[in-house]
Amino acid sequence: GSLTLSAENGVEYLLQDSRKFGGKNFDLRLMFAASDEAAGTFSLRVSVEFSQDGSLPAATTASADDDMLKAKSWEHTPVIILKLDDLVRSTALTRRCVDYLIEQKVPASFGIIGYSLESPNNDFLALVEKMKKSGLFEFWNHGYMKRTPQDKLGEFEVESAEQQKASLLKTIHLAKDKLGVDMTVFGPHWSGTNHATEEALVQLPQIRAVFYYTKKNPGRDWFVFERRFVLEEPIFTPNLANIKKRFEAGDWQLPYLALQGHPDQWGRKPESFDEFTRIVQYLKNQGCVFMTASQYLDSLQKGN
Repeated sequence: GSLTLSAENGVEYLLQDSRKFGGKNFDLRLMFAASDEAAGTFSLRVSVEFSQDGSLPAATTASADDDMLKAKSWEHTPVIILKLDDLVRSTALTRRCVDYLIEQKVPASFGIIGYSLESPNNDFLALVEKMKKSGLFEFWNHGYMKRTPQDKLGEFEVESAEQQKASLLKTIHLAKDKLGVDMTVFGPHWSGTNHATEEALVQLPQIRAVFYYTKKNPGRDWFVFERRFVLEEPIFTPNLANIKKRFEAGDWQLPYLALQGHPDQWGRKPESFDEFTRIVQYLKNQGCVFMTASQYLDSLQKGN
C-alpha cells in the first residue's frame, strides 16, 4: 500500500500495520529516518512479498517519491522462548507461575531434572498433568543428576560420552514412562558441556535442540538456542529494567530470545514474581510472540 506521511529533520519513525494473508495475521514494522534535507509531506510505498505458504515475509522493500527518506531496517520483534529451569516438584512458587502463564495463555518450556521422576509424588504428577492439558507447555531434558556443592564436575563435564549419553537417556525414558512426555530439547543443569556431550548427542537423534551450550557437530546437526541476555539479573532475580535496556538497544540480533528463569527460586525476594509478570507484559506490549522451544523449531521448518 501507499501512505502519506509528514517528516521532520533527523527524526526516526516506526511504521506499524497489520495485514491478513492466507488466514494468518502479520504485524508489519518498518523503521526509517528522515534525511537531513527532509521536510514537508511525502508518500511512502511499502511492498511485502510473502513466502509461498504465507508463513513469513520473504522480502520487503520501501521507497519514497524523492530523496526525503532513507530506509533504516526491517524490524521483526523476536519470538520469546521462556526457558524455565528446575521443575522437580510441585511448590506454591511453581504453581503460581504455571497458573499465571495459563491465565495469560503464554507458552513456556520447563526443564525437568531426571532424578525427580524416580519416585514422583501425586502433587507433582497432578501439576504436570494440568500443564499438559493446557497445551501451553513443553518439558525438556535438564539432565538427570542432583548435583551438590561437593560434586567437582557437572554432569556434562565428565569425559565419558557413554556416561553422558546414559544420563540423557535416563531422563528421556523416565519422562516417557512416568509422564507420557517425549523430550526433544536438552539443557544442562548446573553444568557446562564438552566434546563428550557432543559425541553423546550425535547418538541421540531425538534431541533436536540444545539451550545455550555445545557446538554443531559434523556427525549430526542440532539447533543451538543462543543466550543473548537473561530474564534474571542477578540470577534468581527477574529484572525488567535490564530486559528493557537490552531489548530497546536491539541486543538480541536474532529472530528469537531464549530467556532463562528459575520460578522455584522467586521466593527469595517478595517482588520477584511480580517483576516476572511485568516482564511478560512488557514483551507482549512490544508485539512479541511467545513459543515453546519446539514450536519455534517447527516454525522454522514451516518457513523453509
